[in-house]
Amino acid sequence: MALPALDLTSPHGKELSRQLGLTLAASEKLDAHLTASIEALTQKKESKYPMRGLARLSNLTETLVKEMDAKADAVADRLVAAKARHEATLVKFEDFTAAVEKVADDAEAALGQISNLPPPNA
Repeated sequence: MALPALDLTSPHGKELSRQLGLTLAASEKLDAHLTASIEALTQKKESKYPMRGLARLSNLTETLVKEMDAKADAVADRLVAAKARHEATLVKFEDFTAAVEKVADDAEAALGQISNLPPPNA
């Protein structure tokens, strides 16, 4: 069964055309609204901190390096103090050794005088 031809110039045809236009406009608005809503709901939410892991790694590394540097600085201070003590102790040993050598020289000289022996280096 064939539909009768529609006369769009008739008052009934004009009203139908106007209603169809309104329906089409409303349909386009609804489609745009639904498309925007779906996109908004399906968009990936960006984190407040998009690179939280890298920032955390960076902060931890910086903290650890500062701690290691502070410990290394303290060890370096101890090493400098130990070196100074070592050098002072060596000077004391050198002085002690020189004193022992002087006592030995004096003892050999005294022995040589009382025994009439020649000095040991002669």
